[in-house]
Amino acid sequence: MYLANNQLTTVHEVLFKGLSQLRKLIIANNSIKSIHKKAFTNMTALQQLDLSDNRLEQLDPYQFSNLLQLKYINLSNNQLTTLNESVFEHNTALEQIILSHNNLSDVGNLILNATNIISINVSNNNLTYFPTLISKERLPCSEDLFLKLVCINGSSNQILSLSLQCLSGIIFLDFSDNMLTQLPSMHKLPMLRELKLRHNKIKHVDVTYVELRALTILDLGDNLIESVSPNIFPGSLKNLYLDHNNLKIFNVIDLSYLLSLTLRDNPLECSCENEDVFTWIRTQHTTSIDNITCTSTSSGTIMAAASFYPYHCDLFKRLKIIIPLASVSVILLIVCLIMFKFRYEIQVIAFYKWGIRLNLNFGKGRHNKNETSYTYDAFVCFAEEDTRFVEETLRPLLEPQFSLCLYYRDFQVGDDIADAILKGIKESAVTIILLTDSFLKSRWGRFEFRQAHHHMMFSSHQKLVIIILEKSVLSQKLDLTLKSILYTKKYLQSWDNLFKEKLLHLVDSVSEHSETREDDALLIS
Repeated sequence: MYLANNQLTTVHEVLFKGLSQLRKLIIANNSIKSIHKKAFTNMTALQQLDLSDNRLEQLDPYQFSNLLQLKYINLSNNQLTTLNESVFEHNTALEQIILSHNNLSDVGNLILNATNIISINVSNNNLTYFPTLISKERLPCSEDLFLKLVCINGSSNQILSLSLQCLSGIIFLDFSDNMLTQLPSMHKLPMLRELKLRHNKIKHVDVTYVELRALTILDLGDNLIESVSPNIFPGSLKNLYLDHNNLKIFNVIDLSYLLSLTLRDNPLECSCENEDVFTWIRTQHTTSIDNITCTSTSSGTIMAAASFYPYHCDLFKRLKIIIPLASVSVILLIVCLIMFKFRYEIQVIAFYKWGIRLNLNFGKGRHNKNETSYTYDAFVCFAEEDTRFVEETLRPLLEPQFSLCLYYRDFQVGDDIADAILKGIKESAVTIILLTDSFLKSRWGRFEFRQAHHHMMFSSHQKLVIIILEKSVLSQKLDLTLKSILYTKKYLQSWDNLFKEKLLHLVDSVSEHSETREDDALLIS
């Protein structure tokens, strides 16, 4: 029945009474403002209903509840502002819904039990979000819920963000002319072939579409796009539209799969970074480069992209590889220098914090206690005035884990002092010297130091550790031998935060036959 292009204003209850076998009803282009809620009650065989181009402002929730055979409904070009979520709940045979060119602003959920739904058009409304499609039971999304839904047109609205679910069979999506600021996530849309997002407010193309293996057309023209991440497009893509954006650099690595690429009206730079895309466009017979321009980065001159032949770009490509490699090399060199300078601190911290013994001695020979048999782990040289430090700090720190040779405890009564000192040095793996003002003034202190240093010079196994107890020692006028050692070798300072750990680590490394260097005998803080 064709009743279009008349002056109908109301559809009464009895207007279609007795038309139970009617399959197609067109009452478009009238002035209908209201429809009685029972106007279509008896039209159980109706398959197509066209109510477009009228003045409808609202619909009863059960307006179409008896139209169980309805496949097509067109409500475009009306004045609908809201839509009850149950209005299509009973139309289980529905295949196509057209709601374009209305004033819809809040649709909410849309209950659809029509598993055969093919197309939904809600374009040219005032929607700020796309309605969520759910089943009557409001079940969680399943891949086969709307498997036959292949086309959604939501263009020319005010949609701010987009979340698409339960649309595993979708082929065509059009959300052009909206307010989208970022690309929507497109997971589980394996059948999608065409995606239109033209004329939005998208700035960055950074969402990967690699999973969309059926996508052939992607329209992102007339946005605010400033950058496109490389390797985000699927190999199935054939037509890519990026015209009328803010692109300066287009560095998508692989363009071999494209048949056409539209880049006109972008502020592209005439630079080596764009050489690949310009070269690709010149070689394509399906794409014209004549209307694509670029701006010289040096002079600001606008030229045709076809005339841009940068002969220096090979050097630029090499520099893109060389500069990062050189930067990494410099960083590695700096790290190595830092590790070399603070190698002992690193060893100490690693050993006492994590129980890891590092070998940062850079290839020097291995020496261990097994090569020479020692009576003591360490011989301690100190002035009598420093006995308190030995008793209160050194002995509790090292004994009983290590055996110490102390003159007031271990020298035999009646032995010659010089001979006893020499014997103690020879029978100890490490000679520890406590360097203080009193030690420097002591005749025996200077003797012990020279003998220990002399013995170390002729032994590859014994180590000499100098511990400075007083800062004033460093500013004193020292004899040439001691001065040269303090300036060229390394020593411990008792006020160092890691003093105890360093001393324990050194004596322990000698005791456990760890690798050492000859100049590691003198440790720095």
